[in-house]
Amino acid sequence: MRVVGMPVCFNCHTPADQIPGWEIEAEIEEVSVDEYARQDGTYNPISNMFCCDRCYIVIGMPSAPGGWRAPC
Repeated sequence: MRVVGMPVCFNCHTPADQIPGWEIEAEIEEVSVDEYARQDGTYNPISNMFCCDRCYIVIGMPSAPGGWRAPC
């Protein structure tokens, strides 16, 4: 089940549209900032959360087979 609404960083709770540079990147990709966040490799569709670049570095840049996702 996909959660509706603006995806947020699971760690700092910053909404996708407030992540520095994401608005520009979304425009380049010709998608909304919401969709850009949902395309991020850390996005978890169950929780509707991702890990922003800053938090990803702070938590030690985790990895996992098949890709690391933000926790539920």
